[in-house]
Amino acid sequence: MAHRYSPSLAPDPARQVHDRYWAFSWQEMALYDMSAIINYVLTTTGHSTLCYVGNSEGTMQAFAGFSVDQELARKVSYFGALAPVAYLGHIPSSIF
Repeated sequence: MAHRYSPSLAPDPARQVHDRYWAFSWQEMALYDMSAIINYVLTTTGHSTLCYVGNSEGTMQAFAGFSVDQELARKVSYFGALAPVAYLGHIPSSIF
């Protein structure tokens, strides 16, 4: 996806080799990215908990991530879900 303000994102045949890099699912973001992000913030700040505010896809990742990883959920003192995803009809992958 590109527009006139992002020439570096313009389609380039040489960049097609990186398609595998972008081949990830929201489940992988829930399982791996949520814990990586939260643990990074807690390690960097020295705090034991944090507040997480997610919007749309970020809420779906958090709901899924917190539901399968209770230890991760305990590290979040507040979870604000803005415009949570409630319908997955157009997503090609199944829910876990």
